Amino acid sequence: MSRLHLVPAFAALLACAHFALAQKTPYTCIRAGESANLTVQPRAGFALMGGGTDLDEAFQFLCDRANGGDMVVLRARGDDE
Repeated sequence: MSRLHLVPAFAALLACAHFALAQKTPYTCIRAGESANLTVQPRAGFALMGGGTDLDEAFQFLCDRANGGDMVVLRARGDDE
């Protein structure tokens, strides 16, 4: 039994994988600070921000809630990465 009939399927699979990996990701992940895992007791907290310039109190609130742990910031868009 010949396995030559598998060659076109394998080639198509490789082509699909190539095009899938060549696509640009629709998001940007930026990590700042210490990458080591820490054992802390954070508390839940969130802040909805509308793009104003005076956000210090909101970020201070989030930092206090994180208790030295990680914080995640999700942005819909923005020019000042």
